[in-house]
Amino acid sequence: MPELNKAVIGKVYPPGEVEIKGHESMYYALATNDPNPWYINGSREGGVIAPPMFAVNYGGGALASVFFDQEVGQGFMAFLVHGEQEIEWFKVVKPGQKVLTAGKIQDIQDKGSGELLIVESSTKLVTGEPVCRQLFSFFVRGYGKLEKKAKTPEPEEDKSNTAFESKERVLVGQSYVYAEPSGDHNPIHVNEDFAKKVGLGGIILQGLCTLAFCHKAVVQNACGGDPTSLRKFSVRFSKPVRPTDVLTIKGWWMEKDKLLGFEAANPAGEPVIKNGRAELGKVSL
Repeated sequence: MPELNKAVIGKVYPPGEVEIKGHESMYYALATNDPNPWYINGSREGGVIAPPMFAVNYGGGALASVFFDQEVGQGFMAFLVHGEQEIEWFKVVKPGQKVLTAGKIQDIQDKGSGELLIVESSTKLVTGEPVCRQLFSFFVRGYGKLEKKAKTPEPEEDKSNTAFESKERVLVGQSYVYAEPSGDHNPIHVNEDFAKKVGLGGIILQGLCTLAFCHKAVVQNACGGDPTSLRKFSVRFSKPVRPTDVLTIKGWWMEKDKLLGFEAANPAGEPVIKNGRAELGKVSL
């Protein structure tokens, strides 16, 4: 069976520079159904900021270096799905600013039915101030030794201290709209025939768009609409999301005013996002 090259673990890629453009960051907000005034109202005191989740655009550029690096492996992109994501913000960015993002292959793990490729993305302003750090974890189906491994049962969480519950409808064509400002044009999101060919049954929504829906729910319901009050976000993607799905997003307090657990479920009640964590705390303006 094909395997990714574990010799590349620790490999660092040179940074790339990106200018934050206002029309692109506003497009991202609207593509994730999030018309928060912080992102789109130019008359707001202090002006607009890029949505924190727009970090997947300027910070996601580091992924291209990995995906097109022949030393990592060949042909794995067609079997790749987003498994987990972690984002920690240190400073918001605004239109007109320039950022530098460097990528690193943090690890490659054999999971029995595939391999987990973990890429670290670190972004700073060109002036040197840290902006954010991200961990992108991708599951590559059918790669590795394919030796079955015993699953460890997940402990039950205490979800009784409810913080919020909200709904989010996935629009028809949402994956096409999201592809533009996010830069995620993987054909499993924009090509029906390809998505069926690789066994997904049809187009699925980008996991990071689902994550943006969750980010919106946390900001609106636990941060008073202030995106600079959310410092860290992490999730595991557990099931595909389809066009027209209505998602139910639930949050619960793990530490009052400090740490939230959250999850999102599809219309059948099946979790599409699990193990969500939202750490509250001020991000520098």
